[in-house]
This record gives sequence, C-alpha cells and structure tokens, in this order.
Amino acid sequence: SFVVPGTATLGTTGMRITVAEGESGASLTSCLSYGYGETEDYLVTIAGPLASNPPSVSHTAITSANGSAQTINADISDIDGDLSSGAGAPTLWYRVGTSGSFTSVTMTAASSNSPGTKGSNKLAAAYSGVIPGQSVSGTIVQYYIAAQDDENNVTTSPSGGSGTNPPGTTDPGSFNSYTILLNDNCADALPINWTASVTGSTTGATQDTGNDQTCAGETSTNKSVWYTFTVPAGETWEVQFNTEGATTYDTAMELFSGTCGSLTSVECDDDGGVSPSAGSWIPSTTDGPPPSNPFGPKRSLTSGTYFLMMSGYGTSSGSYQLNAYKTYVVDPVTNGGSPIPDGTVNIGSGDGTSFVDLALSGGGSNPTSIIVEATAGTTPGSFDNGVARTWSLNIVGGTGTASLTLYFLATEMTPGMVIGGLAEVWVRISGIWTSVGTGLIVDEGGGFVSVTVTLALAAPETNKYVNDLNDINGDVGIGEVGDTPLYVNLASFEAKQENKDIVLRWTTASEVDNKGFIVYGGKKVIDAKDGTERIAYIELGNYKNTASLVGKSSSTLETKYSFIDLREHNIGEDYYYYVADEDKDGTVTQHTEFTSKVTYKNTAETQTQFASYELKQNHPNPFNPETTIEFTISKTQNVEVSVYNVNGQLVKTLVNQTLEGNAVGTNHKLIWDGTDASGNIVSSGIYFYQIKTGNFVQTKKATFLK
Repeated sequence: SFVVPGTATLGTTGMRITVAEGESGASLTSCLSYGYGETEDYLVTIAGPLASNPPSVSHTAITSANGSAQTINADISDIDGDLSSGAGAPTLWYRVGTSGSFTSVTMTAASSNSPGTKGSNKLAAAYSGVIPGQSVSGTIVQYYIAAQDDENNVTTSPSGGSGTNPPGTTDPGSFNSYTILLNDNCADALPINWTASVTGSTTGATQDTGNDQTCAGETSTNKSVWYTFTVPAGETWEVQFNTEGATTYDTAMELFSGTCGSLTSVECDDDGGVSPSAGSWIPSTTDGPPPSNPFGPKRSLTSGTYFLMMSGYGTSSGSYQLNAYKTYVVDPVTNGGSPIPDGTVNIGSGDGTSFVDLALSGGGSNPTSIIVEATAGTTPGSFDNGVARTWSLNIVGGTGTASLTLYFLATEMTPGMVIGGLAEVWVRISGIWTSVGTGLIVDEGGGFVSVTVTLALAAPETNKYVNDLNDINGDVGIGEVGDTPLYVNLASFEAKQENKDIVLRWTTASEVDNKGFIVYGGKKVIDAKDGTERIAYIELGNYKNTASLVGKSSSTLETKYSFIDLREHNIGEDYYYYVADEDKDGTVTQHTEFTSKVTYKNTAETQTQFASYELKQNHPNPFNPETTIEFTISKTQNVEVSVYNVNGQLVKTLVNQTLEGNAVGTNHKLIWDGTDASGNIVSSGIYFYQIKTGNFVQTKKATFLK
C-alpha cells in the first residue's frame, strides 16, 4: 500500500510503481522477504503521469553572522522525482547591501541524500551554498534560495521568485538577510573611528550575558556591540560620543576602562530616545543633549585602554550612527613666567610624534607660555580642502618670529596634497582667519607628515589664538594653497532701492555647515562720547525667524538670497548693509568686506537711478598673470575701482578719476596684473574689487593663482 501526499496529485492512468533495491532511508518503504528471514529497505518511486508538482524548499534563515564565509543550508525535495540538476540545479542568490544585483551560487547536495536519488534526478537532499565573508561590521547581506524541476516549475524561499536555468533569475522581492557583526562581544571590540561617523546595527547582536551595562534598569537581555581605543602613556584626551543622526531606536551607551572581564564603568547614558536627533551622549546631561558638534562638552581621559558598549534601553535594538570626537590635551610649556629659552620646543606626542615644534630664537623676547591642543579627524570648519586635524595655540607673550612645524597623519591630507607639495597654514585671530604662509609637506616617517612656516608673534593680547580653551574651534588649520577658510564663500552682495523699499541680494559660491544668515542695517551717527562719526548697525533679520535666510548647510552650488528692508527711510539719507553667517558650531562670520551703501531717493528718481550701472565679473577668473574688470556707468562722473584682500585691507586702486558715461550706459575696461600698490606680485588667494561712483557701490570677488 502507499499514500499519495497531500501536496501531490496522482494521475488516473498509466501509473507505475518501481521498487529499487539498496537505497535506505526512504519515506515510502516496503519490508519484503529477502530470503533466510532477512529484510531490506527499498525505495518505492511513484512515477508518471504525475500532475505538475513544484519542488519544496525548507530553510531556517540566519539574522547575524561574524565576518567569515557563511554556509547556507536548505532541505530541497520534489515528489515527482524530477528535481533539476546541471544548469537548473538549486541555486543560492545573495547581494551585499540592500540594493543592486544578486550573485548566484550553485548549491551542492550532501553526500548522503535523504531520502535518495533515482537515476540522475534528486528526490530530496540537504543542499548548501556559501556566501563569501565580509570585513565591515554592520554590513547587511540579503539572500534567497531557488529550485526548479524538469518541467520548469520554480520555487523560491522566500516565495515570489521565478525564472529558470538557473532557477530564481527573477528575485522574489522579499529576502532573508543577516547583519555582519564583528564586534558583538568585548574581546572582539573594533577600533573607534575618529575620522568619520560609523553606522551599525545591534539587531542581530548577542545578548549582554555578562550584564556589563550598569545604567539603571538594564539587564543581560540587552543586545550590544563593542568599540575600543587606547590613550597613550603621558597623554590626556578629551572625548565625546553621541548617536545623533541616523539612529532608529532607543539607544544606550556606556564607556568602560580596564580589560574585558574586568571592566570599570566610566559613564553610562541610556536616554537615547527614539528620535534621530535625540541620541545617547557621553558626556551625558540631565538637561538634554549637548550641541551636535565636536566642540561641545567632552570627558577628560588619562592614559589607558577604554571600551565603548553600544546597546539599547531595555530590550531595544536597531541601527545606529556613532559619532566620536577626541582632542589631545598637552601640558603647557612654561618657564616660571620668564621667556622660554631658545631652541626647539616639542609639544605633545601625537600618536608617536610631536603635535607641534616651535623653534624659538628671540631670547628675552620669547613667549612665556605655550599651550597646544589638537583634534584628530576633524577638518576646521570653513576649510573646503583642509587637513583632517585642527590645532589650538595659546601663545602668551613674545615678539619677533618663530618657526612653527605642525604634524599630522598622511591619511589626513586632502586629495589635492602630495608629499613635497605646498600647503597653506591659517590662524584665526579674533574670529578672522589669516594666512601665515605656505610650507612644504615633508614625509616624517611612520605615516606622519609635517608643514613648517614662520609665525610672527605680536603683542600678547593678539597672539592668544584661543579665547576659550574649553571650546576648541579650529584656531589653526592647514588647507590647500588658494583655499580660503570661510564657512560661506560669498561671491557678491548688493543693496539697491526699488521703489520705496531697499532690496538686498547676495550670492554664495559654496557653503559649509551654514545654518543661515543675519542681516544688518546701519546709519551714520555722532558718537556722544568723543563727537566722532561712525556707523551704528542693528539687526534687521535672522535665519532663526526668517525662512528665506536659512542656509543650505553644505553646498558647492551657487545659491542666491534676498531680503527686503521694509522700514521707513528718509530721502537723502545713507543706509549701509552687510550680512553675517552662522555655522553649526555657533561661529558667526561678519562679511563686512561686502558692505553696501544706498542713498535713499524719492520714487521718481530711483526708478531709473541704477538702470545703466553695473560691475561685471572679472575674466578670466581664477587668473594669472592678469584679468579684465569691466563696468558700466550712465553719466560722466568720478569713478573709483579698488582691490582689497580678505581682511579688507586696500591692495591697489586701479582707477580714481572722472570717466565718461551716458544715459544708455558706457562700458569701461580695466586690467589688473596681480600686483599691489608697490608693484609686487600679490600672494595666491581671494581678493575683492569694488566700484564706487556717486551712490552706486558694488563689490565682486576675484581669485589669483600663482
């Protein structure tokens, strides 16, 4: 007797039953007399004409794995006995990530089939295929399994796929997936990445069976992943960790010192929240998270090995974004209030080499104290092409000059920098970036490079490059030659009366971390204290309450902005305007070099006042050795065109005389050969040229490259 399984249909005619000897483990067996009282298992095959019965695939999906190759197992059977082989053999399909095409792997049957084979056709077997190993923690691998029979019936797991030879050429639309976790226990902790945010997942992680997490209410049910770092002997680091950003669950984070199996909690924060902007923070705060930037509060750590455990509140798990920042803090170099002796002062160890060398030769005019801090992996905001390391120098006292050498990792150079090439060093004094010169990029060995420039030391009150050492804000940075360190690269700014209103328009060539603009308007007033005339400014608009002033964050595209001054204005009175931008760490940059003046006229006069006035963009730009500046004026009058540097200092006046003009506009051309008033070639960089004629004032930017 035999049973037709519920998943099969037996034809009504032409049925045959074949009994094959010597194949054990059959699901349909007949215990037949073999002689001498012995028995033997036989495989009973029911054959044609069976209805079209597709193969079946049984598989238990995996959800997490380490970095090694993963063997995917499945039991595949076909009641018809015609499971395909060769080009139609069972196939494993996989891809790394959640998009893109799948790669096929032909699966192989185990040496011992269950229940067995008939001819070259597989009735049922344990099949396996191998997915290559992965080296990046948090990587997601998706896969599915497909099988077909000789009648081209196809089954996939998960279901929904189709296609033959190999089976499953059309994917099912839903997939099995697992996450690569290289660090789901303390012993396998990954090194902290200080140079970029790291994304990962705790979904498939093992539970914190050691119950290491000490936050209130946390238990061994937490799923956790681990990171580690070491503060070298003799160094002190200030660190900050947060999960603000692309985090999808209620995170918890704890920092430990010590060794695996003997950990001491330094700090724990389980107030991650479920909002991507409300992550866990170390140092934590009871009043909400610190500012989302590397310059917020930090925890001070002395030398030793540390571990960071990423987990979730209660049993929460999911994907996270880990942001890590560190600042080296070096003991100050002092000499009891007296000038530091001549010689080279080596400051800091910087992962095996100095942060800074300062070669002093001024004797009694040398500084009395030098304090250096360095933040690795963080490009100074405003440097589009800057080295991924910032320094903070606090030099007290001293005059004359000193040779300054800055050390950094070769991996922190920009793509445009090369060993033996030039880099430019900038210092921010009182919020204004100033170039202190260029230097060769020198290979120091051990993966480190350096740049040396001559630093001019002025009076003590001006060479304190840091106002607040607790607010590291990129006070010294290295950029590519010609790169201007501005968060916002303002290309043009103009204030113009249109009917009864004054309209401000400006354009940015690029923006870095720009939260938005603040608009200022001013008028001339007499100072009550000394009777001198000055311009008093007030705030007219702020991105915080005016949507049109919100910045583009980071963009390399040209962006246009406008603002209308709707106040009442007095005819004949002069009004002055400029804008400022605020970056994400709160630094406000005043673009006073683009200050524009409007003399308010009555409506009839202003309808055509500036119709034929224009300052055009220089060409070529950038330029070397010379560039052409064109402008149009509508009447004969005195015209002044001058060039200024990024600090607003006059470089050269190109013309200051009466020029002809008419109502339809007369065009004039000037040539600037890249020299200053003394005939010396200027340094590479950004310059501003401005026209002043009557009430028309306009400024544009030019770039000179040597």
